[in-house]
Amino acid sequence: GFLHLQETPLAMQLVDLDLSHNSLRGIQALPPNARTQISSNNGRLHFAKGLLVKAFEDGVELDLRNTLLADFSEPLELFNAGKLQLTPGFGWSEPTKGLGCYSLDPRSTNVQIVSGLYFLPDKMCVCLNG
Repeated sequence: GFLHLQETPLAMQLVDLDLSHNSLRGIQALPPNARTQISSNNGRLHFAKGLLVKAFEDGVELDLRNTLLADFSEPLELFNAGKLQLTPGFGWSEPTKGLGCYSLDPRSTNVQIVSGLYFLPDKMCVCLNG
């Protein structure tokens, strides 16, 4: 299903919203003051236009570990604008597949991912030597 939280008194009071291990298809809005966990979502996750960029800009705490995005256009926009700081080393690597991916530097954002494989693979992942 789709998650849509309007700016209601309840949404404004949420501190922690854990939607991990679900089968969400889309997110229309995020609670502005809550840590939102959408880790290990089953299937591709679509964010409403502008929502992911807004989450980064507003410093929203968002856990997207092991969640595959349906559309990489907003992470690409953030990357091209220099708003994504990558970890100095890989956040994830699979030497047998010859692939290594950087993660987001936790000192630069409140958004958590394991690796760029599910977030922005074309810019955050590289082929390993060998």
